[in-house]
Amino acid sequence: MSEWKTCRLGEAPLNIVDGDRGKNYPTQNDFLSDGYCLFLSTKNVRSSGFDFAECQFISKDKDSILRKGKLEMNDIVLTTRGTIGNVALYNEKVKYQNMRINSGMVIPFVQISVS
Repeated sequence: MSEWKTCRLGEAPLNIVDGDRGKNYPTQNDFLSDGYCLFLSTKNVRSSGFDFAECQFISKDKDSILRKGKLEMNDIVLTTRGTIGNVALYNEKVKYQNMRINSGMVIPFVQISVS
């Protein structure tokens, strides 16, 4: 497509969103075996994509006070701790509607301006 511009990754307008690290970050007591928002751990992001064998959740109230790290459809999750570089795509195949990354992950995305 003529509308697409090709560039090197280092030249791309890439933004990185990390998981929330502030005072509202969930503690062990905040985690639930089932709940409103799946709070990803690095165990959930493997070299082959998401693995939901072990899950922990946070409440809607806890989710609402976190500032960053909320996944949107078609976001990519990249691990930065544990096994570094595992990648998963949050798409319609994932059964969870509310997901957040933890502080050992990032969400890279390209920001473009439309003229």
